[in-house]
Amino acid sequence: IQQSDHQTIKVTVGEQEYENTFRAPYGSQYSIVVEPEYGYEAGSLNIDPSGTLTSDITVSATEAVQRICQISYNIISSIMGEDPGNLLITYNDQTFRNETASGSFEIPYGTQINIDYEAPVGYDKPTSVMINNTPKSYPVSMRVEEDINITGYGCTNSQYTVTIVQTDHQTITVNDGETDHTDSFTCK
Repeated sequence: IQQSDHQTIKVTVGEQEYENTFRAPYGSQYSIVVEPEYGYEAGSLNIDPSGTLTSDITVSATEAVQRICQISYNIISSIMGEDPGNLLITYNDQTFRNETASGSFEIPYGTQINIDYEAPVGYDKPTSVMINNTPKSYPVSMRVEEDINITGYGCTNSQYTVTIVQTDHQTITVNDGETDHTDSFTCK
């Protein structure tokens, strides 16, 4: 097995995994994986990744390539002038929160990310997001292996109707945080 920088070639025969030269019986089934270091894309193997040993083999892979992937986002909101909520992308013990409706940032290839949405108080969180034009339900967990385009839809206004039924000899008053109401009203 000819190892190279930034990746590890592993050959499995039966229950045994090898990373260096080894011997195995004629006719043994083998499988090969190339595991890149974080931020690298694995090189291509010089032979089939699985097969039967019928002679000596030399396993190698082309050079691992360092890659950076672009995460682009666009939040479409019908709530004009109000807080549409935040797209949350968590990776490597940090959380990205969008400060603008659209933008982008870079992330190393192979990064595991989690995508969710944070709704402001009084609004319903959207249930899905488009990732590279494919709908996904929140929360989304994925490994970044290409540039990612995220199209999210802002929160929907959670409006509720409060019905007040007045009875004789008393007045029912409900305060919505801003106004006292004695008749039915709609609130967030």
